[in-house]
Order: sequence, then C-alpha cells, then structure tokens
Amino acid sequence: MKCEIIKIIFIASLVIFLGQQVTAQFLEPECGALRISKRLVNGTDAEKGLYPWMAFIHRGKHLVCGGTLITHWLVLTAAHCLKQGQVLTVRLGEYDRKTHGDDCQGERCQGPAEEYEIERGFRSRLYNTDDQSNDIAMFKLARRVEYKPHIRPICIFMDPRMKEKIDRVTWFTATGWGKDSASGQTTQILQTLAIKRQNPQECINMFGRAVGPNQICIGNEYSNVCNGDSGGPVGRMMLYEGRRRFFQLGINSYANRQCKHLSVLTDVVSHHEFIQKVLDYHNPVQLRTMRPGRGKMPTFVYTL
Repeated sequence: MKCEIIKIIFIASLVIFLGQQVTAQFLEPECGALRISKRLVNGTDAEKGLYPWMAFIHRGKHLVCGGTLITHWLVLTAAHCLKQGQVLTVRLGEYDRKTHGDDCQGERCQGPAEEYEIERGFRSRLYNTDDQSNDIAMFKLARRVEYKPHIRPICIFMDPRMKEKIDRVTWFTATGWGKDSASGQTTQILQTLAIKRQNPQECINMFGRAVGPNQICIGNEYSNVCNGDSGGPVGRMMLYEGRRRFFQLGINSYANRQCKHLSVLTDVVSHHEFIQKVLDYHNPVQLRTMRPGRGKMPTFVYTL
C-alpha cells in the first residue's frame, strides 16, 4: 500500500451563523443509525456492528488513536494524534483485530475492514499542548468512503444551542481499542464503557491544569478510558423525529497514567465552527451552501 506523509493544515475557528431548514440538521442524513444489532479499562466487548463509525488509526500494526467517520471523506479525532510528517492509515469497519476478512460474532457477521490513506490533516490553531485545550483534528481521506452496513458515519451537533443540554448530561458511552489496564495491551475486540461526568474541579485537582468550558471531566472509580482510546468518541443515543441515532458529544483527550478515576474530553459541539471551516475548505464552492442548519432539537433516549 502506498503511504503519503500527512500534511497538517491549521484551521482558525470562525463564527458561522447558520439558518437552514430542519432537514439540514446533520452532516449526513443516515448518520448515527444502528444498522446491525455490543478496551477500555473494565469495559465489555461491544456488540458487533453497533458502532460502524469507529476509525482505527494506526502506524503499521501499532494502534495510535481512535477516531470517527463523520462524512464520506472526513474522520474526526484528537489534535495530539496528528503529528507533522507521521505516516498514518485509517481502518474503517474494524471490530476484532485478530480476524481477516469477514468479522463474525456467533451467527452475525459483518464485512471486512477497509484501509484508507490520509491525504491531509486539519488541526485547530487554538490547540494548546500545555493544557490540551481545543484538542480536536480531522483527517481528509485520500479516497471516498462508500457506506456499508458496518461502515457508516456518526452524528455530530453543528448547532451551538445543544451546548446547554449537553452540559447537563451525567453519563456517556465510550468506545475504543485502548489498553485494558495501565500495564496491559491494547484490546483486540472493540470495547464499550458507560462512564460518568465528574465535576471539572476534580480533574483540575488530579491533573494540575485548567479544564475549560470546551472540555468535559469524566471518570469511574474503577474503570476509564486508557492509552489507545485517545481521539475516539464518547456520546449518547438520542431520539430525532422518531428515530434513534447515536451522537458524538466528546473526543477522548487525555487520562491519568493508572487509566482509572478521571480523564478529560474535548467537547465537540463547542468546536462546531472548526468543523464547519474544515468542511468549507474541503467542499467545492458549489457545495458550501449545504451547511447543516439549526433544526429541531433531538431528545435523549435515556435520562440525562
């Protein structure tokens, strides 16, 4: 496979005022749909095909970061996963890293994983390596992704009105192939974990650095995200016009070395301007009017 050196493009966040119709709420109309009907520390095996947007970002056989597919061309991840000159590949449709070809769980199977070269990377100019604020980046893939039952995009909010509601969410679902313990190995099978929101002051006390309004403090007493989960999604199932969809609310940014208690997320909706700017940069001029609008607000399937 031919590999290209990643070109990093820094995108300054610009305020964009949107006013489109309800039907323009999503980047992709079929985002977040669960087409096939399950490691984080103390996580459990995810159901096969339940998270078809997961991106396995790797260098050779080494897992570097997680990420999420958000359009036919773009993968969302963390800024610290993106380094100048680094050769990375994005694998979509992965579940069990040990298998080659179709992935099967009992009688349920999904198609094989697919590898995608990266054409360029986008990282916010506001990213701060000292406190990891604005830890968000996007990869533009070298070829278009054709959606399949096990390869589909996640939903993200482009409407800042959702910020207030998201700030009241008390728990999230995280997924990834990160280490199963501080001294362990990255997991072979995609893991899922329910994880609680914590008071930002708890993270400030633990990490000794600021946790701003564009970040989220999370953690469980004996389970957490770990090395290898960086860049991966944290989100919730929501109901929109009678249909359940999974929305990404955070990006795994950093955790403590013990991989338990506390970790910090990048709040996705707070960075909708950055995401829109990348979309505008990537899209041809004639497509820039197809911006997601401020449509009807989804509701959470379960209690906040």
